[in-house]
Amino acid sequence: MGAPKPAHPSKDGAEPREPSPPVWNQSSARDVKVAPAFASTVYSLVPCAVVFWIGVDRETQSRADDSSYRPRTMDVTLAVLSLLGTAVFAASGALVAAEQRFDLVGAIFLSVAAGLGGGTLVDLLIGAQVRWLSAPEPLWAALLAAVVVFEAVRFGPPPEQTLVWADAIGLALFTATGIQRLTPIYFDPAVTVFLTVIGAAGGGIVRDVLANREPLVFSGEIYVTAALIGALVYYVTKLGGGGEVVALIAALVLTFAVRAVSILFSIRLLPGGIARD
Repeated sequence: MGAPKPAHPSKDGAEPREPSPPVWNQSSARDVKVAPAFASTVYSLVPCAVVFWIGVDRETQSRADDSSYRPRTMDVTLAVLSLLGTAVFAASGALVAAEQRFDLVGAIFLSVAAGLGGGTLVDLLIGAQVRWLSAPEPLWAALLAAVVVFEAVRFGPPPEQTLVWADAIGLALFTATGIQRLTPIYFDPAVTVFLTVIGAAGGGIVRDVLANREPLVFSGEIYVTAALIGALVYYVTKLGGGGEVVALIAALVLTFAVRAVSILFSIRLLPGGIARD
């Protein structure tokens, strides 16, 4: 065999470098993280489904005890919507945590605050027992949603504006279930609507404050306004002779529709200001 050919020196006189391997043959740190992240996400889905089913059953029984006249189908629907709202808001907290590069513990803390913050605040204001203390299924739903979402986005970016749309879905769910829960307490209608808005938007506000972000309610977004419209539609539907199911659907759909239109067409409220001389 002949002697190897000498490498040609580079133009700047530096030592020649070996040619780089092809891109398709290179591994990255991101590739290494895919397998454990995928596995942890899959393993989390099974207990999430079990806890969600148990939570629906227990939440249904709790609502049936409070309102024995209501059909079981309605109780199941309300239980599902309530747990979905908790999970969706918790997922939004996990997305914010991933954006801010929190660790898993920080993501879980932020997710639980987002998923349970609004409802907890309303319970404290009306002097009721905080519901997830005696029936912790919403807490488990928030925990599992946090783990699944936080780990899932490690190996694949979510679609654009996922956080905004998840927030809109959670807002609509909590508005509909919140007004339905507060109406039988016979507060003044203005108080009921105000409490509903606090419960629907409170989790998002707590999430943004803890993550050092500007809350949507303070940025001109049609956010609290959407919850307000949804709560008022519930009352109008009931006064117009509509049943509880119709009023619930109307509040859910209108809240989401108003928020969705504002997102799609970038509609914002006019900011305030002080006139100058």
